[in-house]
Amino acid sequence: MSKNTEQAYQLHLAGDLVSAETLYQQQLEMTPEDSQTRFLLGTLRMQQGHFNKAVDLLSRVTQENPKHTDAYNNLGAAYHRQGHTEAAQNAYERAIKLNPENADAHSNLANILLNKHQFKKAIEHCQQALKIKEDHIDALSNLAMALAMNSQDDLAVETFHRITELDPTNIKAYYNIARLFQDYNENETALDYYSKVLELEPEHPDAHWNQALILLLSGNYEQGWKEYEWRFAAGHAQRRYSDLPLWQGEPLEEKKILIYCEQGFGDTLQFIRLLEEVKMRGAQIVFESPPELLGLMEANPAIDVLINRQTDVQSLNNIDFQCPLMSLARLLDVTPETQKTSYPYINTPKSSSENPYLSEIDNNSLNIGICWSGNPEHRNDKNRSIPLRTFKPLTKLPNTRLYSLQKGVAAADISGAANKMDIVDFSKFIEDFTDTARIIQNLDLIITVDTAVAHLAGAMGKPVWVLLPYAPDWRWGLENKNTPWYPSMQLYRQHTVTEWTDIVEEISEDLRSLLKNNNSKICCQTLKQTTRGS
Repeated sequence: MSKNTEQAYQLHLAGDLVSAETLYQQQLEMTPEDSQTRFLLGTLRMQQGHFNKAVDLLSRVTQENPKHTDAYNNLGAAYHRQGHTEAAQNAYERAIKLNPENADAHSNLANILLNKHQFKKAIEHCQQALKIKEDHIDALSNLAMALAMNSQDDLAVETFHRITELDPTNIKAYYNIARLFQDYNENETALDYYSKVLELEPEHPDAHWNQALILLLSGNYEQGWKEYEWRFAAGHAQRRYSDLPLWQGEPLEEKKILIYCEQGFGDTLQFIRLLEEVKMRGAQIVFESPPELLGLMEANPAIDVLINRQTDVQSLNNIDFQCPLMSLARLLDVTPETQKTSYPYINTPKSSSENPYLSEIDNNSLNIGICWSGNPEHRNDKNRSIPLRTFKPLTKLPNTRLYSLQKGVAAADISGAANKMDIVDFSKFIEDFTDTARIIQNLDLIITVDTAVAHLAGAMGKPVWVLLPYAPDWRWGLENKNTPWYPSMQLYRQHTVTEWTDIVEEISEDLRSLLKNNNSKICCQTLKQTTRGS
């Protein structure tokens, strides 16, 4: 290594990347064939975030020296940061082939495999890295995540603890331990670890956000709603209209307030109820709706001006305040017990034409709408959505008929199951939530996983039975079979993670009890009386 390169390397190690870069470049101008200096400059470029330049330099190094294992490893890292996963994996694998003792390459390859959900292979490479270097923090972190995603949670927690022993200030490890405990409803322990994260980084947005979910789940709404505002910093919602004054509880008499949706359809359907209280404060409400909900919102008497989120920007004149919909809960001091709602608070708009699905509804049966899958982008979707076949026992019940209300990718499941399960596919009649509401209005009962369809049926006052995962969403609490949010709703809670058989059997038994008179119309009347009294 030349004197210039040695000096540059020491500056590089000390974090003075600008001075190191200058010296590396000077050396390469004098000796363009200096492959080791080119390798160090390529590595520096990657650390600076100049990934294209890093790839160019490191690729040339691997051409000049095809056995340079570290060059392949760093080239893989540069490709990885560019999002070129396959190229990154090839480079890591080449580095390992050249030197099976390259712990960094094993760890980096494990990270690629982890993101590809190849958890067992990821675990193997992490373990190999740790045999070479037992205190390799990145390998331990990748191992812990792979174990967690492979449902080996006890070992995952143990591995995260190993990281905190090696590095007591490792925020990521404490945060991931908290998430694991939260996923298994060990919420007090999770809060302890989130507190540790916030001791080390008081402004950690995800720790605040997850703390909010636990506080709300446990019924601490006052503190929970405050922490819930961290959803924006954590990237779970997006603030808009920041050029307009944010409403913070000021008097609204003769004021015009813009309220906009900022989360999922279910959140909007649940909290649209709060517009009535804002209206009672004398406000004129401009409501910005996603296009899928426009038809339902047109019938809401609290809305003075309804605008389409995608097109109607010209309606935003003379606005006094703006407020995200979900922030109303904090500003109005809402809890499930104190919220003032008359049901139904969503009414079905009348159709201008005859509904074609009516002819397919069996008037002599208990007609049940089903939905088995939610938005795949939801953070807990893998735990809350279920395979369609889970509902198969319900198709065996006498005097009942099932109708699919499923939309999205999962709606295609019905085509494969249609010949094996007696389910009528209504997805072809559904373009938006207005269509869904009209169909729900003509059915007797909705049975669904935790999706927007559950909120819609509850808001309409329709009997709805909801299957909840072991760690439920914050709004459902932890114990009760009923919920103050929706008097017509019954909750069926999972007793064991990933196991839905018991819940479906419980639902089947409840339906058998309703059907015992072998008269579907009597059953429907009983159903309505039962849910109304919940």
